Amino acid sequence: KAVSHAFSGFSTAICASYNSLNGLFQFSYAGHPPIRICRNGSEHWEELICATPNSDGHWNLPLGVSPETKFSVGETTLRPGDRIALFTDGLIEARNANGDMLGDAIWESTLRSETVSMQAATFLQTVEGNVGDNREMDDDLTLILLDAKAYQEGNKYTLLFKNNVWDKIVKLFGR
Repeated sequence: KAVSHAFSGFSTAICASYNSLNGLFQFSYAGHPPIRICRNGSEHWEELICATPNSDGHWNLPLGVSPETKFSVGETTLRPGDRIALFTDGLIEARNANGDMLGDAIWESTLRSETVSMQAATFLQTVEGNVGDNREMDDDLTLILLDAKAYQEGNKYTLLFKNNVWDKIVKLFGR
């Protein structure tokens, strides 16, 4: 719709969904850097990729670029202890005094920390070390780190009950 309403810019986006009953994690990108995952017990950060069904057409472009854009969906199963990183391009495009971007080196040089708060601090220290003390960031930087927890027991109905939906149903229909 942005293209048809004379919007001259574009925006990147991620759409993701997590099923806490079975660990299914589905995701799609609109020109946004891919989510990274570090599996439990690993030190390696890998990209979560959305494969496109074919090379025809415009796939996974930023929002507002083309009204014909199609979006593919990727999926993986998150196991307890897996860590995912969602981030804006400011993280990997942080430039040093020579104008060189940090790039994927951040994933290779930043080992997994015990907690997400320690991990976030390590990532930010790496960015600050690359940019230097006397330089400002060229772009915004957002980083969200999440650890997968153990799956909830039950089925989709017990999940509704755990989320207080049952209380609302009882109030609506009475007992």
